[in-house]
Amino acid sequence: MILFIMIFVASPIFAQTKQTNKNSLDIRSFGMGIQAGLTTGTGLAFKKTFSPKFSLSTAITPPFIQDSRITYSSFGLTGYYNLKNTKHSRFFSYLSVAGFYWETDHCEYSSTTDCVIKPRNKNMINTGIGLGIELLSFFSTDISAQAMLGYGIYSISDKGTFSYPTIELGVYYYLK
Repeated sequence: MILFIMIFVASPIFAQTKQTNKNSLDIRSFGMGIQAGLTTGTGLAFKKTFSPKFSLSTAITPPFIQDSRITYSSFGLTGYYNLKNTKHSRFFSYLSVAGFYWETDHCEYSSTTDCVIKPRNKNMINTGIGLGIELLSFFSTDISAQAMLGYGIYSISDKGTFSYPTIELGVYYYLK
């Protein structure tokens, strides 16, 4: 994983591409890829750049169903405010919200039995804010990677609300 991140960080420095507008990150307006984060959501991601300063992405994991129960599902929405754009990178701030849902079994004890297995629904709604960078890959000018560091507020249905630092990652393929 560290090697993967180092390749994307070093790629703009060592890129030997022609300096033409078609290789520029700042003109790309629609991308699709994968996103992984507790405040941005996980799964298939779509990113739309509306102006040089503002972008929006969504990450979706459709419900996984096993034994007629949803074992995992996720949805996230992230807004980006670009602070600095260059030909091969974007430095931005972000604000995100993500929801997760899953069902598990748990044991309930009663006075007459040892354990009765019952389903338990869990959901988590998280909000994050922070800074990030998006870099074009030197493998292809259509592929970019983004890393975000921030602070998240997590609200889990049976555990309450708490906050921690967060790391969010994404890889996008930009359509021409």
